Amino acid sequence: INLDTTITFKWRKVDFANRYDIAVASDSNFAAAVLNHTLPDTSYTFSQFGRDKNYYWKVRTIGINEIISPWSSTNKFTTAKTGAPKKPVAFTGVSNWPTEVTLNWQSGGGTASKFNIYSRQGAIPFAKIGSVAGNVYQTTVTNLKRKNNYDFYVIPVSTDTIETTASDIIKVTTKTTNLATQLQTI
Repeated sequence: INLDTTITFKWRKVDFANRYDIAVASDSNFAAAVLNHTLPDTSYTFSQFGRDKNYYWKVRTIGINEIISPWSSTNKFTTAKTGAPKKPVAFTGVSNWPTEVTLNWQSGGGTASKFNIYSRQGAIPFAKIGSVAGNVYQTTVTNLKRKNNYDFYVIPVSTDTIETTASDIIKVTTKTTNLATQLQTI
């Protein structure tokens, strides 16, 4: 799994455990330690990992009377080559024509190779309707039905081709007629 350089480790609570040791290393033998920490909680966030690197981690309990359990099995993860793209922000949509909607958003940070666009009408499940390059923050969706409600969201795709965190869902209603049609009826 390719993850950002800030990682939150989580594990199950163990009865009678007072504390937990977490160990992270850049080798599976844990000779090149990156992190050794003791804490009372079942999660820990660390943000100083290098990019595009393999890491290994394990955890153990320290119980009543300082009895130390064996280490858990070793887990492996790989950090992303570039900053994983974050949730897009300021996502808006406007119907300019009866059958078109223009969507705009801003990058939430990180590097996206592209943005996938998803839509649905009514109770129909969301479906991918297209993509734009990772440095483009606008698209126009065409061939929609007049005077209908559509839901949209965009989701950035990392350089490792993994979809990350989706934008908020927005609702846009297409127009009844275009301005030229309205002017002709006056």
